[in-house]
Amino acid sequence: MAILPETLKQRRGRSFTRLELRKLGFTIGKADVLKDLNAQMLNGELVALMGESGSGKSTLLNMICGQDDYGKRSGQVILNGRPFNPHSMRHMLGFVPQAYLISFELTVYENLMYAAWLRLPTSVTQHEREETVTMTLH
Repeated sequence: MAILPETLKQRRGRSFTRLELRKLGFTIGKADVLKDLNAQMLNGELVALMGESGSGKSTLLNMICGQDDYGKRSGQVILNGRPFNPHSMRHMLGFVPQAYLISFELTVYENLMYAAWLRLPTSVTQHEREETVTMTLH
């Protein structure tokens, strides 16, 4: 019997409903890279982050994912009404970088399984990897 994606979300506590950015700012040295950024993203929305080269797109994604130790941040990232801690909530959010390598010979499912093998801890079982990929696709 297959487990429905909704059941998986509830069982694993992976319910993503809303991501909010409140007065988000980022400074490198004396340069304001991002200033007073506000946004809201809801579950099921496709979000495109567009802008000129150097406008802060990668910096914003790095901030959301907790990879922003090269500058000073301000403001809040809120996930489901609570402060977002990217290190303890990594399973809740992710993004595909522009230069992400995929194999055109593999299906979407196979590419995601390959990524799961590369990125998930070795303690994650094959069944858990398959559940995660299935949930991601739905």
